[in-house]
Amino acid sequence: MSSYRQSLAEAVSLNLQESIHQQKWKNTLPGIRVLCEELQVSRQTMMIALRHLEAAGYVKKASPGKPRDLNHRKLKPGSSAIDSSSDTKKLMVGLIAWAPHIHMGVVEEAVTDQLNKALAIQGYHHRHISFPEISSASGAKKIGPLIEQHPADIYVVMGAHQNCSRALHLMNIPVVYLGGVHVRDCVPRITFSLTDMCERAVKHLVSLGHKKITVMLPAASNRRSKDVSAAEESIQQVFLSHDLPFSTFNCPRWGKTKEEFNASLHKLFEFTPPSAIILGDAIYIPRMVSFLMKHGMKYPDDVSLIVMDESHELKEYTPPISYFKKSISSMVKLTLRKIENIRFSTGNAQEEITIAPAVLKSTDSVRSLNL
Repeated sequence: MSSYRQSLAEAVSLNLQESIHQQKWKNTLPGIRVLCEELQVSRQTMMIALRHLEAAGYVKKASPGKPRDLNHRKLKPGSSAIDSSSDTKKLMVGLIAWAPHIHMGVVEEAVTDQLNKALAIQGYHHRHISFPEISSASGAKKIGPLIEQHPADIYVVMGAHQNCSRALHLMNIPVVYLGGVHVRDCVPRITFSLTDMCERAVKHLVSLGHKKITVMLPAASNRRSKDVSAAEESIQQVFLSHDLPFSTFNCPRWGKTKEEFNASLHKLFEFTPPSAIILGDAIYIPRMVSFLMKHGMKYPDDVSLIVMDESHELKEYTPPISYFKKSISSMVKLTLRKIENIRFSTGNAQEEITIAPAVLKSTDSVRSLNL
Protein backbone atom coordinates (compact mmCIF):
# COMPACT_ATOMS: atom_id res chain seq x y z
CA MET A 1 0.00 0.00 0.00
CA SER A 2 1.44 3.42 -0.95
CA SER A 3 2.28 5.92 1.81
CA TYR A 4 0.30 8.50 -0.20
CA ARG A 5 -2.92 6.47 -0.04
CA GLN A 6 -2.36 5.67 3.63
CA SER A 7 -1.79 9.38 4.46
CA LEU A 8 -4.84 10.46 2.46
CA ALA A 9 -6.96 7.82 4.23
CA GLU A 10 -5.73 9.10 7.59
CA ALA A 11 -6.78 12.63 6.64
CA VAL A 12 -10.19 11.38 5.47
CA SER A 13 -10.61 9.51 8.77
CA LEU A 14 -9.91 12.73 10.71
CA ASN A 15 -12.42 14.56 8.53
CA LEU A 16 -15.07 11.94 9.32
CA GLN A 17 -14.21 12.09 13.04
CA GLU A 18 -14.83 15.83 13.03
CA SER A 19 -18.19 15.37 11.27
CA ILE A 20 -19.17 12.73 13.82
CA HIS A 21 -18.28 15.06 16.72
CA GLN A 22 -20.39 17.76 15.07
CA GLN A 23 -23.27 15.24 14.95
CA LYS A 24 -23.62 15.50 11.19
CA TRP A 25 -25.16 12.00 11.23
CA LYS A 26 -27.55 10.69 13.86
CA ASN A 27 -27.02 6.94 14.24
CA THR A 28 -25.22 5.56 11.18
CA LEU A 29 -22.68 6.63 8.59
CA PRO A 30 -23.83 7.10 4.99
CA GLY A 31 -22.91 4.40 2.49
CA ILE A 32 -19.41 4.17 1.05
CA ARG A 33 -20.46 5.48 -2.36
CA VAL A 34 -22.04 8.59 -0.80
CA LEU A 35 -18.95 9.25 1.33
CA CYS A 36 -16.63 8.78 -1.67
CA GLU A 37 -18.62 11.29 -3.72
CA GLU A 38 -18.77 13.80 -0.86
CA LEU A 39 -15.02 13.69 -0.11
CA GLN A 40 -13.94 12.88 -3.70
CA VAL A 41 -11.73 9.91 -2.85
CA SER A 42 -11.54 6.38 -4.21
CA ARG A 43 -13.40 3.44 -2.68
CA GLN A 44 -10.09 1.87 -1.63
CA THR A 45 -9.02 5.03 0.23
CA MET A 46 -12.41 5.26 1.93
CA MET A 47 -12.25 1.62 3.05
CA ILE A 48 -8.87 2.29 4.70
CA ALA A 49 -10.27 5.44 6.36
CA LEU A 50 -13.25 3.47 7.71
CA ARG A 51 -10.89 0.87 9.18
CA HIS A 52 -9.12 3.76 10.97
CA LEU A 53 -12.52 4.88 12.31
CA GLU A 54 -13.31 1.37 13.54
CA ALA A 55 -9.91 1.04 15.22
CA ALA A 56 -10.43 4.41 16.96
CA GLY A 57 -13.86 3.28 18.18
CA TYR A 58 -15.97 5.84 16.31
CA VAL A 59 -18.00 3.28 14.38
CA LYS A 60 -18.91 -0.34 14.98
CA LYS A 61 -17.95 -3.10 12.58
CA ALA A 62 -20.65 -3.96 10.10
CA SER A 63 -21.46 -6.85 7.79
CA PRO A 64 -20.86 -6.28 4.06
CA GLY A 65 -23.56 -4.03 2.60
CA LYS A 66 -24.84 -3.00 6.04
CA PRO A 67 -24.60 0.60 7.44
CA ARG A 68 -21.96 1.31 10.07
CA ASP A 69 -23.47 2.28 13.42
CA LEU A 70 -21.91 5.20 15.31
CA ASN A 71 -20.46 4.55 18.77
CA HIS A 72 -22.21 7.17 20.92
CA ARG A 73 -19.96 6.41 23.88
CA LYS A 74 -17.19 8.11 21.93
CA LEU A 75 -19.26 11.31 21.84
CA LYS A 76 -19.62 11.97 25.55
CA PRO A 77 -19.23 15.67 26.52
CA GLY A 78 -15.58 16.62 26.69
CA SER A 79 -14.42 13.86 24.35
CA SER A 80 -11.80 14.80 21.79
CA ALA A 81 -10.14 13.17 18.81
CA ILE A 82 -6.76 14.09 20.30
CA ASP A 83 -6.29 13.70 24.04
CA SER A 84 -4.16 16.13 26.03
CA SER A 85 -1.89 15.08 28.87
CA SER A 86 0.26 16.63 31.56
CA ASP A 87 3.32 16.05 29.36
CA THR A 88 1.91 18.00 26.42
CA LYS A 89 0.95 20.90 28.68
CA LYS A 90 4.64 21.50 29.36
CA LEU A 91 5.51 21.72 25.67
CA MET A 92 6.34 25.07 24.06
CA VAL A 93 5.35 25.27 20.37
CA GLY A 94 6.58 28.12 18.19
CA LEU A 95 4.46 28.91 15.12
CA ILE A 96 6.64 30.68 12.54
CA ALA A 97 4.36 32.38 9.99
CA TRP A 98 4.21 35.26 7.56
CA ALA A 99 3.65 38.73 9.00
CA PRO A 100 -0.07 38.63 9.95
CA HIS A 101 -2.52 39.15 7.06
CA ILE A 102 0.03 40.84 4.79
CA HIS A 103 1.35 38.00 2.62
CA MET A 104 -0.97 35.20 3.73
CA GLY A 105 -3.71 33.77 1.54
CA VAL A 106 -7.06 32.62 2.91
CA VAL A 107 -5.76 29.09 3.63
CA GLU A 108 -2.58 30.22 5.40
CA GLU A 109 -4.54 32.78 7.40
CA ALA A 110 -7.17 30.24 8.46
CA VAL A 111 -4.57 27.58 9.35
CA THR A 112 -2.61 30.07 11.46
CA ASP A 113 -5.69 31.27 13.35
CA GLN A 114 -7.13 27.80 13.94
CA LEU A 115 -3.79 26.29 14.92
CA ASN A 116 -3.19 29.00 17.52
CA LYS A 117 -6.64 28.27 19.00
CA ALA A 118 -6.12 24.50 18.88
CA LEU A 119 -2.75 24.72 20.65
CA ALA A 120 -4.36 26.76 23.43
CA ILE A 121 -7.30 24.37 23.76
CA GLN A 122 -4.97 21.35 23.95
CA GLY A 123 -3.01 23.01 26.78
CA TYR A 124 0.25 23.68 24.92
CA HIS A 125 2.35 26.71 25.67
CA HIS A 126 2.75 28.45 22.33
CA ARG A 127 3.97 31.63 20.73
CA HIS A 128 3.20 33.14 17.33
CA ILE A 129 6.39 34.31 15.60
CA SER A 130 5.90 36.66 12.63
CA PHE A 131 8.61 36.25 10.02
CA PRO A 132 7.92 37.80 6.58
CA GLU A 133 11.17 36.45 5.06
CA ILE A 134 10.43 32.73 5.24
CA SER A 135 11.01 32.23 1.52
CA SER A 136 13.96 34.57 0.96
CA ALA A 137 17.71 33.93 0.91
CA SER A 138 18.24 36.72 3.44
CA GLY A 139 15.65 35.07 5.67
CA ALA A 140 17.79 31.92 5.81
CA LYS A 141 20.55 33.99 7.42
CA LYS A 142 18.13 35.51 9.93
CA ILE A 143 16.34 32.31 10.94
CA GLY A 144 19.07 31.34 13.44
CA PRO A 145 18.90 34.57 15.47
CA LEU A 146 15.08 34.37 15.28
CA ILE A 147 15.14 30.92 16.90
CA GLU A 148 17.46 32.18 19.64
CA GLN A 149 15.09 35.06 20.38
CA HIS A 150 12.04 32.78 20.51
CA PRO A 151 13.08 29.42 22.01
CA ALA A 152 10.60 26.54 21.79
CA ASP A 153 10.59 22.74 22.03
CA ILE A 154 9.01 22.28 18.59
CA TYR A 155 8.46 24.72 15.74
CA VAL A 156 5.64 24.72 13.20
CA VAL A 157 6.68 26.56 10.02
CA MET A 158 4.04 28.00 7.71
CA GLY A 159 5.34 27.05 4.28
CA ALA A 160 8.06 24.69 3.12
CA HIS A 161 10.73 26.83 1.48
CA GLN A 162 14.15 25.66 0.40
CA ASN A 163 16.18 28.56 1.81
CA CYS A 164 15.02 28.55 5.43
CA SER A 165 14.33 24.82 5.57
CA ARG A 166 17.97 24.07 4.78
CA ALA A 167 19.08 26.36 7.63
CA LEU A 168 16.63 24.75 10.06
CA HIS A 169 17.71 21.29 8.93
CA LEU A 170 21.35 22.11 9.72
CA MET A 171 20.33 23.45 13.14
CA ASN A 172 18.78 20.01 13.90
CA ILE A 173 15.73 21.39 15.73
CA PRO A 174 12.28 19.68 15.73
CA VAL A 175 10.12 21.21 12.97
CA VAL A 176 6.75 20.44 11.40
CA TYR A 177 6.22 22.09 8.00
CA LEU A 178 2.84 23.13 6.64
CA GLY A 179 2.34 23.38 2.88
CA GLY A 180 4.84 23.43 0.05
CA VAL A 181 5.31 21.23 -3.01
CA HIS A 182 8.36 19.11 -3.95
CA VAL A 183 10.66 20.81 -1.42
CA ARG A 184 13.56 18.77 -0.08
CA ASP A 185 14.50 18.49 3.60
CA CYS A 186 11.03 19.65 4.70
CA VAL A 187 9.85 16.70 6.76
CA PRO A 188 7.67 15.95 8.54
CA ARG A 189 5.29 17.97 6.39
CA ILE A 190 1.54 18.31 6.02
CA THR A 191 0.46 19.59 2.65
CA PHE A 192 -2.19 19.57 -0.03
CA SER A 193 -1.15 17.46 -3.02
CA LEU A 194 -0.51 19.47 -6.19
CA THR A 195 -0.59 16.24 -8.19
CA ASP A 196 -3.89 15.12 -6.67
CA MET A 197 -5.56 18.49 -7.27
CA CYS A 198 -4.23 18.65 -10.83
CA GLU A 199 -5.46 15.10 -11.44
CA ARG A 200 -8.97 15.95 -10.26
CA ALA A 201 -9.11 19.20 -12.24
CA VAL A 202 -7.85 17.60 -15.47
CA LYS A 203 -10.17 14.60 -15.04
CA HIS A 204 -13.14 16.94 -14.56
CA LEU A 205 -12.23 19.02 -17.62
CA VAL A 206 -11.64 15.93 -19.79
CA SER A 207 -15.05 14.58 -18.78
CA LEU A 208 -16.54 17.82 -20.14
CA GLY A 209 -14.75 17.44 -23.48
CA HIS A 210 -11.68 19.65 -22.91
CA LYS A 211 -8.41 18.58 -24.55
CA LYS A 212 -6.48 21.86 -24.83
CA ILE A 213 -5.69 22.37 -21.14
CA THR A 214 -3.00 24.63 -19.68
CA VAL A 215 -1.66 24.50 -16.11
CA MET A 216 0.00 27.73 -14.98
CA LEU A 217 2.19 27.29 -11.92
CA PRO A 218 3.03 30.43 -9.90
CA ALA A 219 6.13 32.36 -11.01
CA ALA A 220 7.90 29.32 -12.47
CA SER A 221 10.72 31.34 -14.03
CA ASN A 222 13.82 29.46 -12.88
CA ARG A 223 14.43 26.58 -15.30
CA ARG A 224 17.21 25.24 -13.08
CA SER A 225 14.95 24.88 -10.06
CA LYS A 226 14.62 21.22 -9.06
CA ASP A 227 11.40 22.01 -7.22
CA VAL A 228 9.83 23.48 -10.37
CA SER A 229 11.03 20.54 -12.47
CA ALA A 230 9.54 18.03 -10.02
CA ALA A 231 6.18 19.84 -10.10
CA GLU A 232 6.20 19.87 -13.90
CA GLU A 233 7.06 16.17 -14.01
CA SER A 234 4.11 15.31 -11.78
CA ILE A 235 1.77 17.40 -13.96
CA GLN A 236 3.17 15.72 -17.06
CA GLN A 237 2.27 12.32 -15.60
CA VAL A 238 -1.30 13.54 -15.02
CA PHE A 239 -1.63 14.59 -18.68
CA LEU A 240 -0.14 11.35 -19.97
CA SER A 241 -2.48 9.30 -17.76
CA HIS A 242 -5.39 10.93 -19.60
CA ASP A 243 -3.80 10.35 -23.03
CA LEU A 244 -3.20 14.08 -23.45
CA PRO A 245 -0.05 15.48 -25.09
CA PHE A 246 2.31 17.47 -22.88
CA SER A 247 4.53 20.40 -23.85
CA THR A 248 5.33 23.97 -22.77
CA PHE A 249 1.80 24.79 -23.99
CA ASN A 250 0.40 22.67 -21.16
CA CYS A 251 2.74 24.06 -18.49
CA PRO A 252 4.22 27.43 -19.59
CA ARG A 253 6.74 29.39 -17.54
CA TRP A 254 6.91 33.08 -16.83
CA GLY A 255 8.58 35.54 -14.48
CA LYS A 256 7.31 37.27 -11.37
CA THR A 257 6.03 40.51 -12.92
CA LYS A 258 2.60 41.33 -14.36
CA GLU A 259 4.22 42.15 -17.69
CA GLU A 260 5.88 38.74 -17.92
CA PHE A 261 2.62 37.03 -16.98
CA ASN A 262 0.72 38.91 -19.70
CA ALA A 263 3.46 38.17 -22.26
CA SER A 264 3.09 34.48 -21.47
CA LEU A 265 -0.68 34.70 -22.00
CA HIS A 266 -0.22 36.54 -25.31
CA LYS A 267 1.99 33.72 -26.53
CA LEU A 268 -0.43 31.10 -25.20
CA PHE A 269 -3.46 32.54 -27.05
CA GLU A 270 -1.61 33.50 -30.24
CA PHE A 271 -2.04 30.29 -32.26
CA THR A 272 -3.96 27.48 -30.54
CA PRO A 273 -5.65 28.99 -27.47
CA PRO A 274 -6.52 26.63 -24.60
CA SER A 275 -10.13 25.76 -23.88
CA ALA A 276 -9.37 25.55 -20.15
CA ILE A 277 -6.74 26.99 -17.78
CA ILE A 278 -5.83 25.65 -14.34
CA LEU A 279 -4.11 28.30 -12.22
CA GLY A 280 -1.87 27.25 -9.37
CA ASP A 281 -2.37 30.41 -7.29
CA ALA A 282 -5.50 32.51 -6.71
CA ILE A 283 -3.52 35.76 -6.75
CA TYR A 284 -3.23 35.43 -10.55
CA ILE A 285 -7.00 35.28 -11.14
CA PRO A 286 -7.42 39.11 -11.36
CA ARG A 287 -4.63 39.26 -13.96
CA MET A 288 -6.17 36.41 -15.93
CA VAL A 289 -9.69 37.89 -15.96
CA SER A 290 -8.30 41.33 -16.82
CA PHE A 291 -6.33 39.89 -19.74
CA LEU A 292 -9.37 38.05 -21.11
CA MET A 293 -11.60 41.13 -20.87
CA LYS A 294 -8.98 43.37 -22.48
CA HIS A 295 -8.75 41.02 -25.47
CA GLY A 296 -12.47 40.51 -25.93
CA MET A 297 -12.68 37.06 -24.38
CA LYS A 298 -14.96 35.74 -21.67
CA TYR A 299 -15.00 32.83 -19.27
CA PRO A 300 -16.39 30.23 -19.58
CA ASP A 301 -17.52 31.08 -23.14
CA ASP A 302 -13.97 31.19 -24.51
CA VAL A 303 -11.95 29.54 -21.73
CA SER A 304 -12.87 27.65 -18.56
CA LEU A 305 -11.06 28.58 -15.33
CA ILE A 306 -10.09 26.50 -12.28
CA VAL A 307 -7.67 27.57 -9.55
CA MET A 308 -5.84 25.11 -7.25
CA ASP A 309 -6.16 27.56 -4.39
CA GLU A 310 -8.74 29.39 -2.33
CA SER A 311 -9.47 33.09 -1.86
CA HIS A 312 -12.20 35.24 -0.35
CA GLU A 313 -12.55 37.07 -3.67
CA LEU A 314 -13.19 34.05 -5.90
CA LYS A 315 -16.91 33.94 -5.12
CA GLU A 316 -17.29 37.63 -5.97
CA TYR A 317 -16.49 37.10 -9.65
CA THR A 318 -19.33 36.58 -12.13
CA PRO A 319 -19.53 33.70 -12.60
CA PRO A 320 -17.67 32.58 -9.45
CA ILE A 321 -14.31 30.91 -10.11
CA SER A 322 -13.98 27.15 -9.59
CA TYR A 323 -11.48 26.31 -6.83
CA PHE A 324 -10.30 23.67 -4.37
CA LYS A 325 -11.79 23.79 -0.89
CA LYS A 326 -9.05 22.69 1.49
CA SER A 327 -9.82 21.07 4.83
CA ILE A 328 -8.25 23.43 7.35
CA SER A 329 -9.54 21.47 10.36
CA SER A 330 -7.90 18.28 9.08
CA MET A 331 -4.59 20.08 8.55
CA VAL A 332 -4.71 21.44 12.11
CA LYS A 333 -5.51 18.02 13.60
CA LEU A 334 -2.76 16.38 11.57
CA THR A 335 -0.34 19.06 12.81
CA LEU A 336 -1.23 18.30 16.43
CA ARG A 337 -0.67 14.61 15.73
CA LYS A 338 2.75 15.30 14.18
CA ILE A 339 3.70 17.37 17.25
CA GLU A 340 2.77 14.43 19.49
CA ASN A 341 4.74 12.01 17.29
CA ILE A 342 7.87 14.14 17.62
CA ARG A 343 7.35 14.73 21.34
CA PHE A 344 6.86 11.08 22.20
CA SER A 345 9.02 9.63 19.40
CA THR A 346 6.20 7.58 17.92
CA GLY A 347 5.92 6.66 14.26
CA ASN A 348 8.34 7.63 11.51
CA ALA A 349 7.62 11.34 11.97
CA GLN A 350 10.92 12.60 10.55
CA GLU A 351 10.26 11.12 7.10
CA GLU A 352 6.54 11.60 6.59
CA ILE A 353 4.72 13.80 4.13
CA THR A 354 1.04 13.67 4.99
CA ILE A 355 -1.62 14.74 2.48
CA ALA A 356 -4.55 16.80 3.76
CA PRO A 357 -7.85 16.51 1.83
CA ALA A 358 -9.08 19.08 -0.70
CA VAL A 359 -12.36 19.06 -2.64
CA LEU A 360 -12.93 20.57 -6.10
CA LYS A 361 -15.74 23.13 -6.00
CA SER A 362 -16.82 23.37 -9.64
CA THR A 363 -18.87 26.43 -10.59
CA ASP A 364 -20.17 28.06 -13.78
CA SER A 365 -16.63 29.21 -14.63
CA VAL A 366 -16.23 25.80 -16.30
CA ARG A 367 -18.14 25.08 -19.50
CA SER A 368 -18.87 21.69 -21.04
CA LEU A 369 -17.65 21.20 -24.62
CA ASN A 370 -19.81 18.10 -25.06
CA LEU A 371 -22.51 19.96 -26.96
